[in-house]
Amino acid sequence: RLGTPGAEQWRARYDAAGLDPVVELVTSQGAEVIWVGMPAVEEPDSTLVLVELNSADEDLEDRFPGVRYVPGGEYVSSPEGGYTDVLEGPDGPERVRRVDGLHLCPGGAVRLAQPVLDLIEARWAVPVAEDWTTGEWREPPLLQEPEECPAP
Repeated sequence: RLGTPGAEQWRARYDAAGLDPVVELVTSQGAEVIWVGMPAVEEPDSTLVLVELNSADEDLEDRFPGVRYVPGGEYVSSPEGGYTDVLEGPDGPERVRRVDGLHLCPGGAVRLAQPVLDLIEARWAVPVAEDWTTGEWREPPLLQEPEECPAP
C-alpha cells in the first residue's frame, strides 16, 4: 500500500511502487507516454489529493525521456486554478464540467483534448480533423446523459 498522498514517505513509495514501474513497462519497448494531469474537482479534499498526485506525475517528464506531461488543470480549471464548471468560451459561457463536479462536458473535453492532440500532431505528424471540436459526439444520442451538461 502506498499510503495517503502528502503523508511522510508517500512520494517515494508512489514513485518506486506506482509510477516508475508502470512507465518503465510501457516505455521499455519504445512507446512514448502522454500523461494528463487531473484538474481540480468540486470536492476540495479530493482536489488536494490530486495536487499531490499531479506533482509526482509531472516529475515523470524529468525522469523518463519518453514521457510528456499535460497539466490538465490549466485547461479546465478556473483562471485562479481551482474548480469551475463554467468557463468563458468563444460564444460566451460554456459548461466544461458535468453537474457531478467531476467529469467533463463536451466543452471541457475539447479544452483538455486539444493540447494532447497538439502533442500527437507535432510528434508523429498525425493529422487531426479540423471540425473535430464540433462533431456529432457533442450532442445526443452520442453524448450520453446530456442532462449532466445543462446550459450554463
